[in-house]
Amino acid sequence: MINNLIPLRLQMFAILVSGLLLLGIIGLIRRGKLKEGYSILWFFIGFGFLAIAVWANLLRFISRIVGVEYEPATLFALLLMGSILILIHITVLVSGFDKKDKTLAQNIGLLTWELNKLKEENQEIKRRLDELKGEISQRGDSTEKGK
Repeated sequence: MINNLIPLRLQMFAILVSGLLLLGIIGLIRRGKLKEGYSILWFFIGFGFLAIAVWANLLRFISRIVGVEYEPATLFALLLMGSILILIHITVLVSGFDKKDKTLAQNIGLLTWELNKLKEENQEIKRRLDELKGEISQRGDSTEKGK
């Protein structure tokens, strides 16, 4: 795949790095470190750079479409756009977790309040039970004395 855009050695290195990125994503999914739904963007970016590494003329084609004469600038812009997409995706996820954390904190507060209320009721029931036991034992003592 020799072309005049990038040397073969650099192209092979780019293919290797793109392949390692894709294998790394697959490995993270298999170990349960990355959910499949979150990996779609990573796969999209990995396959995109693998395509550019394999077909170097693709970068030239993209550069001509957007009107950029210097192909490395197009590559840099694509990297930057990929990074921005990942940051937006992560921000959306964190925002969702923030809402869930707030709901969970409120639920924990309600459950703690209910638990404390039940503890108070339990203490009251125990106190009342002890009183009743005392009354029963006093009645038993007074009946035994009367005999």
